[in-house]
Amino acid sequence: MTQLTVHTRATSAGPVIELYGELDNDSAPDVRTLLPRLTLQAGQQLVLPQATFALLMTACRRWLSAWRFRQMM
Repeated sequence: MTQLTVHTRATSAGPVIELYGELDNDSAPDVRTLLPRLTLQAGQQLVLPQATFALLMTACRRWLSAWRFRQMM
């Protein structure tokens, strides 16, 4: 398992958050804590690079599969 690394940077379009590594139950609280601290000005958006979006979607699919499995038990 690869430790999660989070990089943020500011751009004119809005803050960019980049996630590298393994997003799991142990590292998710770190991301959850970070998100409210990002400031958006009027007209800006939170930018997620494609690799970060893919990492988030993979983590969501794993969580949903585990949740479904627990519901069947």
